[in-house]
Amino acid sequence: MKIERVRALSFEVDAVDVAFWDEDTLLVTTPSAELWRVAVEPRIQKAELVFAADQILDPVSRALGTVVASPASGGYPRLAVSREAGVAAVNTHDMVLLACPLQGEGGPRLVSYGWGQYYPRMAFSPDASRLMVCDDALVVFDTGSWRWHRMQGDANICAWHPREPWLLGLEPTTGKLRWSDLQDMDNPRTWSAGALDPTQWDDDVVGIAIDATGERLVAAYRHPDRIEWWELDPLHRVDTRPVQAGEVLALEHGREAGLFAAVAELGVQLWGFESREPISDVIPDVSEVKFSPSGLCFVTLSRASDNPYPVAPSRTGCTSILWRASI
Repeated sequence: MKIERVRALSFEVDAVDVAFWDEDTLLVTTPSAELWRVAVEPRIQKAELVFAADQILDPVSRALGTVVASPASGGYPRLAVSREAGVAAVNTHDMVLLACPLQGEGGPRLVSYGWGQYYPRMAFSPDASRLMVCDDALVVFDTGSWRWHRMQGDANICAWHPREPWLLGLEPTTGKLRWSDLQDMDNPRTWSAGALDPTQWDDDVVGIAIDATGERLVAAYRHPDRIEWWELDPLHRVDTRPVQAGEVLALEHGREAGLFAAVAELGVQLWGFESREPISDVIPDVSEVKFSPSGLCFVTLSRASDNPYPVAPSRTGCTSILWRASI
């Protein structure tokens, strides 16, 4: 598999975050909290405004009891998108989350209003029926009704099963893994999947991902910086490889293509789930990676600052580059 740089993405608007709507189209947030749609293949097209800033921020203003609300800075407003659900989840501050319908009628709806937890992980389930939002606590939303359920336990690193509405959660202080079947949101069924290194849990896992079969797991660690491959049933480690790009910060997964990205201090490197080898050089100065639905395209994002509440004004926006994996 080969990774090629397609083009730098120069939008008409100041982009803060992007997410794929489909293989050829991105959704883009701006520092003012506008939401735009931009076709980027076969070439970049004129941006189309989906929701104005006041449409997104008015529900937040009403909840705050203020006339005007402004989004946080740094990497905010943030995006998670599901075309199957027909919705973009826009995270304007901390754990403040709005569901923005992209099909049919209706406007943005405030579905979460929490403070003091920055940059929660957000991911739709593959069947689009659930949205996971996770930081100090793990909350799962039903994307039909937007009812939510706060999961019990201390898991705050999670990954979806590729076919079922099952969420695998990792407790960072113990290494324990637990499945949650979220088909019944009110009474989720849970069961243990074992533990990663239960006798010597002094490692720091920054992310996990499950392959397309649902039978294998990768985990990215720091101290020391490495990636481990695990079989899930029964749970046992298969392989370990060092990461050469500095301290590992995050793990992003392009599930369908069997790729994942280890985001580290010096940049990002693409790996093959099956080959257990890096398939790209380190791409320097990358803050985040967003994969397309197929996992064969991705965008790298580079930001000057991720401080959501800087004392002095800081530069906003990010640099976005489109990449493609070819077999």
